[in-house]
Amino acid sequence: MSTSARMSVTTPGDCEIRLTRLFNAPRDRIYDCYTKPELLKGWLGPEGWHFTICDNDVRAGGRYRWLWRDTQGQELGMRGEFMKVVPPEEIIRTEIFDLDPNRTETIGRLFLTEQDDRTLVTTNVLFPTREARDYALAAGMDKGIATSFDKLDLMLATNGVGDGSRTAA
Repeated sequence: MSTSARMSVTTPGDCEIRLTRLFNAPRDRIYDCYTKPELLKGWLGPEGWHFTICDNDVRAGGRYRWLWRDTQGQELGMRGEFMKVVPPEEIIRTEIFDLDPNRTETIGRLFLTEQDDRTLVTTNVLFPTREARDYALAAGMDKGIATSFDKLDLMLATNGVGDGSRTAA
């Protein structure tokens, strides 16, 4: 199993980044990979870093806390609140990165669109200012997500993760 297309990155508005990628897996499997901590730990995060905290209360009003550590002991974390959850098609959440000195809150919108047995993953990130959006791009946000998507693709191909069943959200 491999993707049919690489990730696309666009800036549809002054304060927005849109990332899309098509995966050769049903939407339920992709949704599980975004919501179940045991699967999320297998693909999300920078190369060479591993999850030390993966709390993921996926429901409207639920919170999440993710923390990664590299081999040197450096940490990278983010947290937020789930604003809207519609299994298996949409998740909207706030996002704040620990290392952001301004503690800029963004809104992340994940849309999963099934196309036959493939899933188009569309992520929109809305920043409060154009400068914040440009800072994220300059910091390599798109490269980090592309790396995570490559790991997700490999995990889907080698582990057969997710059987289409979901826990209630």
